[in-house]
Amino acid sequence: MLENVRADKQWARPVPRVTRSRGKSVVAGPSRSPSWSGAGLKAGETVGLSLERRRRYTRFVIVGTCCFLVQVSLLLALVHLGIPRTVSYAVAFALSAQLNFCLSAAFTWGDRPGSGWKTVLSRFVSYNGTALAALSLNTIIFSTTNATFGMVPAAMLGTATGMAITYLVSDQLIFRSRWIAASSGPEGQ
Repeated sequence: MLENVRADKQWARPVPRVTRSRGKSVVAGPSRSPSWSGAGLKAGETVGLSLERRRRYTRFVIVGTCCFLVQVSLLLALVHLGIPRTVSYAVAFALSAQLNFCLSAAFTWGDRPGSGWKTVLSRFVSYNGTALAALSLNTIIFSTTNATFGMVPAAMLGTATGMAITYLVSDQLIFRSRWIAASSGPEGQ
């Protein structure tokens, strides 16, 4: 029922105000309350989309956590083999990024399928471009914090810094839905 509430009006429908008087709940009459009705949403956006965004972000965190665990496991294995830490970190990140792309396409943004191999290839290239930028930032952070915090906390810090940017770029550009792409023209502005 809440997913049908639209936020294109300034105030929601009247809802009863409940107050406490001498230990009893009293209905004082209707008030116009924006608190539950999708306040803060753009005109035409529904509360259901907000719930879907939370679900997508949760899936993003699950995928990211799994890929981070793979990355740290690879990092520890490569360092154990004698490969320098920074090189090991970059290789582990690059490999986990490929896994992240596959899981993101299937799980996080699975409801936004590509319409052919060109779309999938374009998303793959775009995602890896984003991952390369994140790798640069993450590697700088890892290199500068490794000696102070240790290998695993430095990897966590480096990964966390790129997470928000990766989510926004993936959601708004790489895995955008057809509706977003179609509405970005002159009529959708």
